[in-house]
Amino acid sequence: MNQKRSESTEQSLRLLGERVYKTYLARLYKERRLRLCGQWWDAAQFTLAGALIAVSVISLVSELKTSTLFPAFMVILAVLSLTVAIVVSSVSYAARSRDMFGNYRGMQALSVELETLIQSKASLDMREVQNLQARYNFLLDQSENHLPIDHAIATAGGLRNLPFAKLLQYLVPFLLPTLLMIFSAWLIAWGVQDAWG
Repeated sequence: MNQKRSESTEQSLRLLGERVYKTYLARLYKERRLRLCGQWWDAAQFTLAGALIAVSVISLVSELKTSTLFPAFMVILAVLSLTVAIVVSSVSYAARSRDMFGNYRGMQALSVELETLIQSKASLDMREVQNLQARYNFLLDQSENHLPIDHAIATAGGLRNLPFAKLLQYLVPFLLPTLLMIFSAWLIAWGVQDAWG
């Protein structure tokens, strides 16, 4: 006794399926962005700390031709390193990425279930579609929302297909850790050159 779905039920099911799939993709890209941001900031922290240690050791084993401002400069860098560590720790990239991973996997499972229901043409009434909508809403509430840039990446089909302005918007959070890594490399080169140059 396979009843046919009403047209409004069919349309509601299709719209919900599209919405869930788009949300799944956007949250997938948010998880990737958070994970990469966390890794980039971790690398910046390690290189800055490594540079401070290297220059400190160089200054202890050689007579650096530095001014009397060198100790103050090193204290400022140590405070910068601590500030970076505190900020990165408070942003919790790893934990947020894990939460987003769990959320996009739940969205993915719901999306597959909706695709199966849409293709199966099984009997379904509006109450059952509303239950699926409630599951979607529950998943939405289980994590932070994705950003417009994540939606843009999902809509474009990946980073490679983003317009240049959107790509720049995506890269902005990576600018400061990149500058810190470049600065750290310069700091080591400066210490080595000053000690043995």
